Amino acid sequence: MPKLYKSIKIDQGLKIGLREPSGSEWFADMTIDRNRRTCRKVGLDYKPSDKNNIAQAQRKAKKLYTSFQAESKGKLNIKGWQLNTFTVSLILLWCTGLVWISFELMGSPEVSIRPYLLTLHGLLIVPLFIGLGGLWAAHVPKGWKPEKKKLSGISLIIFLTFLSASGLLLYYLGPIYLKDLTGLFHSILGLILVPLVFWHYNKRRIS
Repeated sequence: MPKLYKSIKIDQGLKIGLREPSGSEWFADMTIDRNRRTCRKVGLDYKPSDKNNIAQAQRKAKKLYTSFQAESKGKLNIKGWQLNTFTVSLILLWCTGLVWISFELMGSPEVSIRPYLLTLHGLLIVPLFIGLGGLWAAHVPKGWKPEKKKLSGISLIIFLTFLSASGLLLYYLGPIYLKDLTGLFHSILGLILVPLVFWHYNKRRIS
């Protein structure tokens, strides 16, 4: 984030100043922690020689900071490694699953690649569960209180549970007809899961 010019520190994590050296209005730089920082217009012209103007800018900045703190209480910060591990693993699982489905639908003659593809698909579960474990510890307990994302979050948990269970069943089921039904169920859930995950991610603000 660009620094403020001619800044005045008001309090810990709060200062006012100009976004540009020749700016004409006050901005407030607000920091709660390293992951929660913003710079917003105060809504007041910059008049450094006017003490009343400076005092008014400080009061407005404090109100903005209080509002920013209230907003931040509803936001869940997720550590990068947890989210990245889960996301990358999920995308790769989805891609390998799509390739497998395309082979099944088109009756691809590339039979030799299928065991390797299936092995890769299964191995990707390991980093997915590592990322999911991190998210479960850091994200789920805090995310249980806000109502706005709870439905999509619960849906994700249910989908992941059934996907994991059906994936295991595909390895151990004997009868072909049961494997076919389980495979169809697994494929449908997998196709729906990724859009559901990104829908959950993109709901940025939580009330």
